[in-house]
Amino acid sequence: MTQLQIYNAYNSLKSIVDARLDAKKARDIYFIIKTLEPTYEFIIKRQNEIVKKYNAELNQDGTIKFKSQEVLQDFEREMKELESLDANIEVNKLTLSDSDLEKIEFSVRDILYLDGIVEFKSVE
Repeated sequence: MTQLQIYNAYNSLKSIVDARLDAKKARDIYFIIKTLEPTYEFIIKRQNEIVKKYNAELNQDGTIKFKSQEVLQDFEREMKELESLDANIEVNKLTLSDSDLEKIEFSVRDILYLDGIVEFKSVE
């Protein structure tokens, strides 16, 4: 998994921590989050370091303001390098059934981000 995949998956999993699932699934989600957490925290730390390196300003809405287009290009290059790093993390795949999904609100984006971590299984 790349750093970006971990960042996105972590955020999607954190959005469902209050879902009322059976104890085994809740525990499995907990273990996945705990496995991804150190890498997620590393990414946040490195992102902040890169923002500081390029003297960028964080706006209230979360956007970043740069002093020049050249600085923006250097920033984007460095962020892409960070995001594409392989994290060498293995997690046990989580299976969520239709009945589980009735208790969880996922966006299509969340489902895309959880590809490879969560198997969505229809029970027929």
